[in-house]
Amino acid sequence: MIQRVIIIITFILISLTGYSQKKLISREKAIQDIDTMQKYIEEMHPNAYAYKSKEIIENLYKKVKSEITDSISIYELYNYASYLTANYGDGHLSTIFPNNWNRENHLVIPFTIEISNQKIYVTKHIDGIGIFENAEIIKINGVQINEIVDTMLVSRSGEALHFKKEMVKYYFPNLLYSIYGFDNKFEVLFKQDNAIKTLVLDGIDYQSYLKMLNGDDNNTLDFSAKYFKVEKICLIDFREFSDLERFTTFLDTVFNKIKRDSINNLIIDLRNNSGGNSILGDELFQYISKTDFTQYDKTILKVSSHLKSLWTSYYLPQGIIDSITVNELLKLPNGIIVRTDTVFNDDEEIVKLNEISNRFYGNVYVLTSNFTFSSAADFAWCFKHYNMGKIIGEETGGWGLCYGDNVYAELPNSRLAINVSCKLFYNIGATETSTHGVIPDFQVKSEDALDYVIKIIEENE
Repeated sequence: MIQRVIIIITFILISLTGYSQKKLISREKAIQDIDTMQKYIEEMHPNAYAYKSKEIIENLYKKVKSEITDSISIYELYNYASYLTANYGDGHLSTIFPNNWNRENHLVIPFTIEISNQKIYVTKHIDGIGIFENAEIIKINGVQINEIVDTMLVSRSGEALHFKKEMVKYYFPNLLYSIYGFDNKFEVLFKQDNAIKTLVLDGIDYQSYLKMLNGDDNNTLDFSAKYFKVEKICLIDFREFSDLERFTTFLDTVFNKIKRDSINNLIIDLRNNSGGNSILGDELFQYISKTDFTQYDKTILKVSSHLKSLWTSYYLPQGIIDSITVNELLKLPNGIIVRTDTVFNDDEEIVKLNEISNRFYGNVYVLTSNFTFSSAADFAWCFKHYNMGKIIGEETGGWGLCYGDNVYAELPNSRLAINVSCKLFYNIGATETSTHGVIPDFQVKSEDALDYVIKIIEENE
């Protein structure tokens, strides 16, 4: 394994020399940032070596530092740092893509992709470029696509390979630049209609790429609702667990309409949801659960000086703010690992159902994908545990036993940022062996899940 890793690291370093560097970071400062990153992870993570031994991780750090022989760019340092954070195996432990990107007006590749068996296929494209859906990409700017996929995958954080592939899909244009310097023009060798073709494509602006990525309806709302009168269906497109106050108002409005219009089928679409604040899940469960519930059996917290510092400056994940009081946290010694229910009386308590007039008693379906992660995967896990309905789609990217509640930290010289988990979550019913995502009741490709469930509803009417 280490030999394979070394080859990929060296490949990344060589590939980056092909484009001009902007502001450079000295070797000494780059190594200092790498050392600081390792220190932060050691300090904050409940069990940094849950998936790989300390010896393996230490050897990777040594190898990375030996590869840095001169000044490097922010993107080179990002490649090294993201490779290291990915190798811990925790999907919430990651390096954040440099914020320089948004100020640099990059022109990116004009199509989105799907990864299947280490091959890349076009899923959506800009009209008139000469490439169509399902075309197989063979090379980009002379680099074989299997090399591109392998190199990108080893720098994506995630417990499951299928989630890492989703991250490659999402960050594909960013990584083409950070790893290879590909920008503005793209020479693409591809197979289409059983013919091998080559085209040089002009890049598009990143916002246009994101609109293409988000779907045909270009829905970028955190949550929205659609209604299908003939089938008596309400579809909640739930894309992010954020903005609790607005979400509670949204839910009350939606479930009032569901009751008023006698809708008896509810679809909750989590296919494009990578998480957020799990308390939003509790609010939604109030409308669809038939019993009191809890999303988690227990949660383990690592106390650290950095966690305390962020608390006093009011920069903490909402999940921590909701479950910890400042005085209780500050009293605990750094380095201690505690069960949060015994110290903070937090989210392991059973949530009692409220007295509401618009609770839903019809059929509920949840749609999932390999991208469904963190609080979204926790929601699906709880939904299945309490048998609230049926799940359709793909295994979630988030596991039943998972780390989370990221703590943000900046590296001193580059100002690159990392997220570090400070908690270990046991989803309701999860055990030490629950190292897998939520398995749907009906396993279909995520893009086919909505059509599949509508067919089920029509057949049952």
